Amino acid sequence: MWRSAGTCTIFYMSGGSAAKYLAAKVTGTKAEAALKKKANTAVYGCGLSASGALAIPRLVVNDKVVTAKEAHKPLRISGLNTRGIKHIAAGFGFSLFAAKDKLYGSGLNNRFQITSHIREAGKKGQEYYISSKRIQLPVQTTILSISSGRAHSLVATTSGVYAFGDNAHGQCGQDPEQRREVHGLVDSALPTVEIPSDSPVTAVHCALDTSFVLTEKGEVFAFGLNEDGQCANGKFGIQWKPSRILGDAADEKIVSISGSSDTLLALSAKGEIFIWGQCEYGQAGIGNDTIQLTLSRAVPFPAGKIVSAGTTASSCIISTDSGEVYVWGVGLLGLGPTTQKLDRPTLMDQPLFENKKVCKVYAGNTSFGAINHSGRLFVWGQNRLVTKLLFGQIWIAGPGSWEGPIFPIPALGSISVRHLIFSPGHVDPGEDEWVAALRETKEEAGLLQEQLKIYEDCHETLCYEVKGKPKTVKYWLAQLKNPDDVKLSHEHQNWKWAELDEAVKIADYAEMGALLRKFHAYIANLK
Repeated sequence: MWRSAGTCTIFYMSGGSAAKYLAAKVTGTKAEAALKKKANTAVYGCGLSASGALAIPRLVVNDKVVTAKEAHKPLRISGLNTRGIKHIAAGFGFSLFAAKDKLYGSGLNNRFQITSHIREAGKKGQEYYISSKRIQLPVQTTILSISSGRAHSLVATTSGVYAFGDNAHGQCGQDPEQRREVHGLVDSALPTVEIPSDSPVTAVHCALDTSFVLTEKGEVFAFGLNEDGQCANGKFGIQWKPSRILGDAADEKIVSISGSSDTLLALSAKGEIFIWGQCEYGQAGIGNDTIQLTLSRAVPFPAGKIVSAGTTASSCIISTDSGEVYVWGVGLLGLGPTTQKLDRPTLMDQPLFENKKVCKVYAGNTSFGAINHSGRLFVWGQNRLVTKLLFGQIWIAGPGSWEGPIFPIPALGSISVRHLIFSPGHVDPGEDEWVAALRETKEEAGLLQEQLKIYEDCHETLCYEVKGKPKTVKYWLAQLKNPDDVKLSHEHQNWKWAELDEAVKIADYAEMGALLRKFHAYIANLK
């Protein structure tokens, strides 16, 4: 009996935003010149807009009518024109925007993603906000860094680190048995995340459901979901108390952390990189084929000092102080249609970036971005939304295509870009159920469709609650052609070969037990 990787839930489908944001220098027109008197940055966004994550009200009107599900080109978010935005973050269907001492949010709010403080327990406010809403922090403070994951956010300030939103895996630094969602109340302020260090915090980073805090000394603390070793502490399971990462990076001064899903990279002051978490696609480099790294490991790179880095769900990208870009792993790597798997960092040709040095690289779940020294933005990678976008999960040839640019392409015209943010991605809104099941089976178990005998007429859609949240998952029955060659990620190791009665007994939900019996009856009728 084999469980097909489930498709995205209705909840994730409605919340899985592919919105991307960038802060760009304001140049050009007289109107923009006048705007310089009040602000020196502009924020643009594109991608899925149905949740309100783009903070452009005309895309989602108040009576819940969606006028445009997606923004197919960058749109300026005029509501932020005069707010002096310095930091941006994008989650699943929601976004954060921070000025020096003010925080704003827009989009989904079903798990307190953008409501850090409420007046009355149990009252979340609106399910979503279609324009930027002020998010209250407990004290007047200077914001240093912000980041968003699947449904939670971290805010680093001069008075401490704050976290709010979903805490099912301890990603907000609180015991999930006590607080499934984190927010403040009238008589109970939003708690700070207790970091066991005397060094001031300088930056924060969110993966899907795991959080990271960086200090001035270069220490990295991790907490949250740890089923693939994301916390780099030699353990598995939920780790809600922040602890320092261990391994090769433990004694290094780390200056930045990156990772869009469950693969993490740390960059040291020496210009070296360290990797941990899920590494099933060769991201750890030659000689290390471990699927999950529970300790940080150095990635050999003799070609120069690294200055920026990023990871998709299956690949890595770095840039050096000489302006060169290297990629490796699996996917659309930017080196053409025949190069989709590399086991070591491989140089991208400089003409791909208009023969200019690259100063910064970025990575989303399946796509890449790079900014050259002229401020020109280039993007490439797989499009998972089947739409034309201009950053991130970007640009396709036409409807129904699942491909994206196989080489870097320039985006946003002549605007000089300072910073780019991809929203995290794991299950795609609007993704076909069948395609999603096959994709996740490949991602989670390394199994291709040709390795399975799938009974397409035997399927079932289950609707049940998981941790108090509604979930809808579609399952198909499939048989492994070679059942001896399966490598599941650690989070799926509870699934094992079992007789029907044992399988029903260990199933987490009654609905799953009933599904197993139905599939078993189908198999029996085949004999």
